[in-house]
Amino acid sequence: MDTTWLILFVSVVISTTLSSIVAFGFLLLSRRKLAGTLQSRLREAEHTIATLGSELKTCQAELQTVRREAEEHGGTALVETMNASDHGRVLRLARSGQSPEVIASRLNVPLGEVDLLLKIQKMAGEAAYALQGRQTVLEG
Repeated sequence: MDTTWLILFVSVVISTTLSSIVAFGFLLLSRRKLAGTLQSRLREAEHTIATLGSELKTCQAELQTVRREAEEHGGTALVETMNASDHGRVLRLARSGQSPEVIASRLNVPLGEVDLLLKIQKMAGEAAYALQGRQTVLEG
């Protein structure tokens, strides 16, 4: 009778140990998969940030061109021709589905300025999304 209890005890200990080993193995696999996913998302976020940096340089060059053209035609620079109120109206009209041409015509502002403002707004949204993803990866 004592050996039966001993065998039962040993089999319970072995069963518990094996269950723990299996659970630990699954936990280890899950962590490795999560680490791979996080590294992938981090690479994507870094790529997006690099792309946005390149696009920002392009926008800066376009802004310089618009300013130079405005000054050559007797106008003033972009910063001086559209105020914050105009910016808000442009963005509202764009969100409502209006094309840049319609927005420029309706608000009586240059099409180049509308295009540039919309491009900068798009880049700002993408940058915010990329940074949010990067923050999530870093917090994870």
